[in-house]
Amino acid sequence: MQFVMRNIHIVYYFVLFSTFACDFPQYFQNDYVVKYERHLVHFYNEKYIRYNLTYSKVSKTSRRLLFTVDVLQEIGTNAKFVLEALKFTSNEYRRFGFRHEEHPCSFTFTDSFGFSYKNSDTNLTTCPTKKGTYYLRDPNLDQSRFPPFVPRGRFMLNGCIYVDDALLTNISVYIKIVPTNPLEVVIN
Repeated sequence: MQFVMRNIHIVYYFVLFSTFACDFPQYFQNDYVVKYERHLVHFYNEKYIRYNLTYSKVSKTSRRLLFTVDVLQEIGTNAKFVLEALKFTSNEYRRFGFRHEEHPCSFTFTDSFGFSYKNSDTNLTTCPTKKGTYYLRDPNLDQSRFPPFVPRGRFMLNGCIYVDDALLTNISVYIKIVPTNPLEVVIN
């Protein structure tokens, strides 16, 4: 019964928190850090974009990201960004109860969840996105603005961008959520 109640609480928290995250600009978390593992590009629509995503090693423990994209058609106000989290449990990624849907411009320019272009080196500063070549170097994610009380473990964040109900891109990013307290016991 305790396991069922805990899962209900987690789903309840993520559904409500993603809805009201913009209403709490002053919250702060320091109980975990997010570690990048890898990414996988499932699909991108060659009528709209061509892109290149590379990493270069700066040191043994850090990497530098360089993302460039050639926008071939204007991506206007009819775009939609969908983010879904899946948790690694019993040797597979399973639906977790977190789904966030928003317009890409409002997601990136309003600093939702600590991600904003204004904290990064980029030439993408306007919305809607016109034809041209854009870059993003070393995105600076403010992890203190991530949702607090996130369960520990491995996750797959599956992101899709749609334009006029046509799939523009589908990318999966694999991350690990690690507690900052070394004495915290993590049970998957």
